[in-house]
Amino acid sequence: MYRYQNNAFRVIGLTSDVSMKEITQRVNEIKVKKSLDVDVSYDLDFDWMGSIDRSEQNVIKALQRLENPIARLKEEIFWFWLDTKEDKEAFNYLIEGNRQASHEVWKSVIASRIKDNDKTSALVNQMILSHSSVIGKEIDVKYKEEAYTKGVCPKCKMQFGHEYRFCIECGGKLKEIKVENTSERKRNVTLSDTHWNNWRFAINRITQISQNESFWEKIKTKAKKINDPRLSISSLQEIRDNFLSDIANPNFRFLSQSLVSKDYERTKQHASLLNGSSFSYEYLRKGFNEILTSHITLIDRHCHSSSKEIVELDESARKTIKAIVDVYSKLEKNVTGTIAEGNLIDFNCISDYGIARDKLANSVKNIAITLNNFLVADKAAPPKQREWGYEKAHEMVKKARQYAGSQYTRQKFAKDEELVKSNMEIERLNRTYYERGTTNQSSSRPRSYTSSTKPSTGFNWKPLLGWIAFIGFIFLVSYLSEDSSNTNTSTRSSSYKSQTTRSSTSLSQLKSKIDTLAASISQKRKRILEIEAILKPKASRLDSLKTDIKNLESRINSTWFGKDKLTDEYNQKVNAHNSLLQSYNSQYYEYERLFKQMEEEIETHDGLVETYNSRIR
Repeated sequence: MYRYQNNAFRVIGLTSDVSMKEITQRVNEIKVKKSLDVDVSYDLDFDWMGSIDRSEQNVIKALQRLENPIARLKEEIFWFWLDTKEDKEAFNYLIEGNRQASHEVWKSVIASRIKDNDKTSALVNQMILSHSSVIGKEIDVKYKEEAYTKGVCPKCKMQFGHEYRFCIECGGKLKEIKVENTSERKRNVTLSDTHWNNWRFAINRITQISQNESFWEKIKTKAKKINDPRLSISSLQEIRDNFLSDIANPNFRFLSQSLVSKDYERTKQHASLLNGSSFSYEYLRKGFNEILTSHITLIDRHCHSSSKEIVELDESARKTIKAIVDVYSKLEKNVTGTIAEGNLIDFNCISDYGIARDKLANSVKNIAITLNNFLVADKAAPPKQREWGYEKAHEMVKKARQYAGSQYTRQKFAKDEELVKSNMEIERLNRTYYERGTTNQSSSRPRSYTSSTKPSTGFNWKPLLGWIAFIGFIFLVSYLSEDSSNTNTSTRSSSYKSQTTRSSTSLSQLKSKIDTLAASISQKRKRILEIEAILKPKASRLDSLKTDIKNLESRINSTWFGKDKLTDEYNQKVNAHNSLLQSYNSQYYEYERLFKQMEEEIETHDGLVETYNSRIR
C-alpha cells in the first residue's frame, strides 16, 4: 500500500539513478539534521503522495532496502524514470507542483510516432503519476462517527432526546452526554467520479505495461547496472510474476477499510476495479478470502443452526407449517446483510464465499423440501393454510437458486422448483374446488350438476285457469255474435295455436341445451377424478425417486471406490425422474384445463336453468 508514499528514494529525497555513495551521504545528512532538530524536506517530497515518515528507524529501513539488490530494483521500478529529456522536463514540472503539465508531456510522447522502446519510460512515469495520485488521495480518507447529544436524569437514570432539559418523572435537570453513533460514519474526503475514472486509467496503464516486453527488457538493463549476482534470472521472473499483485495491494486495503466502515459506495467501486482487472485469479481469490473470512464463517454458522433446528423439529411433535417457515425466516433475517456485503465484493464468486453461498442455498432448499414433504404427508391442515405453505416452499426454492454461487447448483435446484411449483398449483386448484363445493352445499338452492341443474318439473296451475276462463269468454261471445264474429274468433284461435307451438319449440330447444351441458359436465368431472387418481401415485413416485437421487448423490460424494456404478444408477434415476415429471406435468395441465372448462359450463348451465324455470312459470 505504501509503494509510493514510503518509497526508499522518496524517503531520502533522491532520484533512482544515484549511486550507493550518494545514498549513504544523504542518509547521514538526514541523521545530522534530525539530531539538530532541523526541518528535513526535499524537492522530491511530492505532497500528493501523502505524508513522509523520516524517523531514524524509517530512514534506516530505506537504506537497507536500497542495499539489497532485489529490493532496490523494486524501488526503482516504482519510482520516476529519467531516461529521456522529456522525462526530465516533466519531472521538473512535478517539482514545481504542476502534475497536469507533466501528464501532458508524457502523453505527447506516448502519442508520438517514435519507436515503442523509446516510449517505455513515458508509460512508466505516467503510470506512477496516476497511480500515486489516486492512492495518495485515499490515504487521507478517515472515518468519523457521528455524535449526538442526549439528556440523562441523574436521579431516575432515564434518557431523553436532545430537545429535553428536565426529567418528566422527577423534574430534575438533565445532564447532557454525547453518544457515538456507530451505525453511520462519514468520510473526511470526497471521492468523485473523476477519482474513480483516474483509478481505471491507472489500472489500465498498469495492465498495459505488465504486458510490454520493452518494459521488461528495461528492467533487465537496470538489473545489469546494479551488477549483483543475487539478481538472477529467477529473481527477475519472480518480480515479473508478482508485479500486478504488488500493484493491487492498495485496492484490497482500501476495500477492507471501506467495508468495515460500512462505506458501501466506496466498497462497490474498488470491487468493480478488482473484478474487472487482469489480476490473476489466484491472487484475487486469496485477497477476497482474507476480506470475507468473517462473512464466510457467519454464513456457515447460521446454516448449521438452521439445519439443527429442522432436525429438532423432525424429532419433536412441534413440527407445523408455521414452525418450518419460521426457521427459514430466521435464517433469511440473519444472512441478508452478510450476503449483501459479500455480493458487493465477490460478485463473481471466485473465492470461498461462492462455496458459502452454495451451502446457504442448500440449507434453504432443504427447508423447502422439508416443508413440501410435510404438506404431502399431512392432509389435516385447512386448504388455505396448505396453499400458503406450498407458496412459502416455492418462495424458498426460488431464493435458494438466487443464493447459489455456481451455475451447477442453480441448475440442480431447477427440478426441485418444478416439483414444488406443481404441488402448489395442484393445491391451489384443490382449494378452489373445495371452496366451490362448500358454497354450493350451504346455498338455499343447491347448484350441484347432478340434481338441481335439471329443469324444474313442478306444474303451475295459474296460467291454465286463466286460459280456461279466456276460452269460456270466447265461446260465449261466439254463441251470441253474428257469423262475422265467428270468423274473427276462428282467426284468433288460429293465432293462439301457432304462438303456443313456437313457445313449446323454444322451451324444447332450451331443455336440450341444458341436458347436453349436464352430460358434458358429468363427463368432465369423471375425467378429472380419473386424473386425480393417476397424479397422486405419480407424485409419491417422484418423491421416492428424489430421495433415491439425493442418497445416491451423497454416496457418490463420500465414496472412493465403485463410483462408476453409482454414477450409472444415479443417471438412471435422474432420467426416470425427468420422464415421470414430464408425464406428470402433461396430465396436470389437462387436469387444469378440464377444471376450468367445467367451471365455465356449470355457470352457463345454471344460467340456462334459471331462464327455463322463469319461462314456464
